[in-house]
Amino acid sequence: MTRAPVKVCGLSTSEHVRAACEAGAVAVGFVLTQSVRRVTPEQAAALCELVPAGVLRVGVFRRLEVGELATVLAQVPLTHVQADWIDEPVFDEAIAEAVWRAPAMRSVTFIPVFRDVPTLRIDLANEASTWPAARLILLEGPDSGMGRQPDWGRLARALDATPHPRVMLAGGLHAGNVAAAVRLLSPAMVDVSSGVESSPGVKDPVKIAEFILAARAAMTSSAITPSATSGAESAAASGAASGARHDILTRDADATTSHRASSVDRPTP
Repeated sequence: MTRAPVKVCGLSTSEHVRAACEAGAVAVGFVLTQSVRRVTPEQAAALCELVPAGVLRVGVFRRLEVGELATVLAQVPLTHVQADWIDEPVFDEAIAEAVWRAPAMRSVTFIPVFRDVPTLRIDLANEASTWPAARLILLEGPDSGMGRQPDWGRLARALDATPHPRVMLAGGLHAGNVAAAVRLLSPAMVDVSSGVESSPGVKDPVKIAEFILAARAAMTSSAITPSATSGAESAAASGAASGARHDILTRDADATTSHRASSVDRPTP
């Protein structure tokens, strides 16, 4: 299966993990911080066992603490940790402690979160100078887990000032607006949670499938310039664009199947 560049976040049941994976999501997210969608480390570990190879397993945190994060990392087979960009030094320390506790722990990559706040443009500019081009970052609204749509115009201006090829867009997305968001911001990936729920914290498998279908169509179309392609050329370009996007998004997932952390150094994203 060629997976869609979609992360379905806030999953808390086996039914909904399977629904997201079967619908083609390339990533699933488990909230391990205060939230109506919160799961315990034990629950997250069990849910991770249901995730097929090649699908990213993202732990979502807020206000990281070294000891707590190290305990989670040693117990839950995550491929990624998503948290505020300012907490990356805490992540580094937690990785060192977790590897000491569990030497065979898989490699884990940090996804820095940047919020739609007045300092967004400055935050991105200050941090981006140290990133490799392949690093995945997340842009979202001012508050996590609230379903609030960020100011897409402000995000676009920040990205114009500090371009980055691997942006995951979150915040208030649903099947009805994801195409507009993709047209404006051209993200490498989109992240949905409340937009595929029937009530707060309760995912809807039908909405998950509808969102992934809409996102896949929008992101395939955004990779093609209409004036430059037509007919068979357009179809070929669509396939190539979809494949290229899949390659860049699954790079981390493929790496985690064979690479294990063997020292206290954090693996390079």
